Amino acid sequence: MTLLIAATYTVTPTTFTCHFCGRTSHNLSDRAYAYCGACHLFHDEILQARRRHTLGYAHRCAEWRTAGGICAVCEQVLETQEA
Repeated sequence: MTLLIAATYTVTPTTFTCHFCGRTSHNLSDRAYAYCGACHLFHDEILQARRRHTLGYAHRCAEWRTAGGICAVCEQVLETQEA
């Protein structure tokens, strides 16, 4: 299994863009906390969860569901009933 360890977001001086859903926020708090309102996820927490996942710790995919319907930790495509 290969995980996407590349950046999951992009920031500029005035925007935050989530790479999972592609949405851009102009809210400076979203930028400051690396938060995607569409996915309802803090991207810094995703990185920590991915590190734990690579060490064998379990996670609940439904809790890490992105707006695009994948698990932000293991990148598994989620079924609609898991939402």
